[in-house]
Amino acid sequence: MLQQLGTTCSAYGFKPGTDAYTSCVFRLDQDRLARNRQALADIGQNMSETGDRMMQNAQVRRPIQCQSYKVGTSVNTNCF
Repeated sequence: MLQQLGTTCSAYGFKPGTDAYTSCVFRLDQDRLARNRQALADIGQNMSETGDRMMQNAQVRRPIQCQSYKVGTSVNTNCF
């Protein structure tokens, strides 16, 4: 990966072994890491939103089943 960044910096005209070249590689690597972090954050956010929508849909569409049973003179009903 760093070699690819170095190739890019060389293409920009920076000479290997110079402070400017090292700074270029460092900046490109930091930019790459920031993009990766953002991509992972976006994926996590999308997964969370998808999970939330799935839970909402499951609750809305979930069939309700009830059972009633007699206890003495009263009737108890449980729905789930």
